[in-house]
Amino acid sequence: MSFPSQARPSEGAVLVRTWTLDRPDQLSRLRAELFTAVTAQSVPDGLVLDELPARMAAAATELATNALCHAGAPALVQLHRAATSFILDVIDRMTGAVPLVTTPVSAPTGKFGLRIATHVASRLGWYIAGGTKHVWAQFAMPRWDDHD
Repeated sequence: MSFPSQARPSEGAVLVRTWTLDRPDQLSRLRAELFTAVTAQSVPDGLVLDELPARMAAAATELATNALCHAGAPALVQLHRAATSFILDVIDRMTGAVPLVTTPVSAPTGKFGLRIATHVASRLGWYIAGGTKHVWAQFAMPRWDDHD
């Protein structure tokens, strides 16, 4: 299965927090600090965070793991905030490889980071800029009336 074509996330998001990861053992700190950073944000009337922080923490872990495993250290993870969504941007230096979503047949021993991200994010994309590859996931805040 191919990954969505090159695309940039929505414009107008502001940077909230950045993490630099050099080793996989830093992923638990990323998850915890990302969860805290997201839950500290104000939410517009009619919207809720619901399971969004946990979904974002799962996606960040998977995308950062991919960057560390396939491109090596360091991996940079940025959290951006737009009016009604958050954007995770995972940056590495492996510009020669297009992100691919694997299937159980093609990757029986793992490598499902992008597949997981496609299930928990509202939008997903990637692009190359300034000698780096950006793989991003956008998470829309759910409406209160969609919350059960």
